[in-house]
Amino acid sequence: MAVTPHRREKLLDDLLSLGRNWALAIAIAGAGAAVHYSESVYEAGLWRGLLPTLCFLVSVVWIVLSIIRFDLTLQQHVERKRSRWLSRLLYVVLLGAGITAVFFVMELAGNNHIAKMCDSVANEPGSRIHRSEECQRLFKHRAEYRRRLEAADGEFD
Repeated sequence: MAVTPHRREKLLDDLLSLGRNWALAIAIAGAGAAVHYSESVYEAGLWRGLLPTLCFLVSVVWIVLSIIRFDLTLQQHVERKRSRWLSRLLYVVLLGAGITAVFFVMELAGNNHIAKMCDSVANEPGSRIHRSEECQRLFKHRAEYRRRLEAADGEFD
């Protein structure tokens, strides 16, 4: 089966559609993480715990649906024997990578929240937060970056 320019264009369009759907799923997960780690004066209530979970689930379902759609269109471009093997591989790799990406976005928001708390007590060495392992690791990394940047001889001018 020869691949015509029209089929190649359709395959590229389907691949780009998969990327857009993944970007949307990661944005949905990021919105849920932003809600979870946002600070508010008033009591957040049930939505603060429910909305991030709902966003995480919606983004995982969105990734699964985008993989199913991509698989169905890919089957049109590949021989039937290869199609089954490629479909299984596609589901395992893309589903694992997609869920990892969504989970990473949620973790990144949590790490950002911890960094902000460490910054708030940066000048209070007696604080328990300042002495915590996470804050000490953050301060050490920043000191290393500062040392490297100051040692760079006009590299960034």
